[in-house]
Amino acid sequence: MAEYAIYRQTGREISSAETIALLRRCAELGLVHQTANTDKPDVICNCCECCCVLLSSVLRYGMNQVISKSRFRPSIDYELCTDCLVCVDRCRFGAVEEVGGKVVAYQEKCFGCGQCVTVCPSEAIAMLEVRDPDHIPAGQPGFSLSRAPVTTKPT
Repeated sequence: MAEYAIYRQTGREISSAETIALLRRCAELGLVHQTANTDKPDVICNCCECCCVLLSSVLRYGMNQVISKSRFRPSIDYELCTDCLVCVDRCRFGAVEEVGGKVVAYQEKCFGCGQCVTVCPSEAIAMLEVRDPDHIPAGQPGFSLSRAPVTTKPT
């Protein structure tokens, strides 16, 4: 996908360090990292429900089947948790809630985005692997310029 964006002159090549910094900034802003559910992802999106049709389909209309849940879920260490509730405000999926002044994680609502982890000031939340690697389909093709819909270079 990056090659296509560069080809169409809608993007530019960036270094690995720039990519990591950009992903960190997107996480700080509360954007949900998403990619194709394949072992050969061709794109990384950083989404919010106001702009992403897939994320808004889940959050506004309950169409949970339009995005895949990750292999990871949050685990809260209640000895470290200060019940500051910052993670509750950050969770777009309603999977982390305040119940009687305490933080509770509802695994069935969680999509495994990790946003609760990124804001926890006491580092009381960790993402644990809950699905085997085969949850991600193998051998799915990524994007290639040879399949790009445009065959001539834009002027």
